[in-house]
Amino acid sequence: MHTSIRQCVLFDKIFNAGIRIFNFLICAISCSAFCFAYFVFRTYLLLAMHA
Repeated sequence: MHTSIRQCVLFDKIFNAGIRIFNFLICAISCSAFCFAYFVFRTYLLLAMHA
C-alpha cells in the first residue's frame, strides 16, 4: 500500500513536469512563429514600398 502511494506521487511529479515542459514548448513555438510572421510581414512591406 505504501509503495503504491509513493509511485502515485512520483508519477504525479513526472506528469506535472511533463505538462510544464509541454506548455513551455508550445509557448516558445507560438512566440517564434509570431516573430517569424512579423519578420516576413515587415520584409513584404519593405519590398512592396520599394517596388
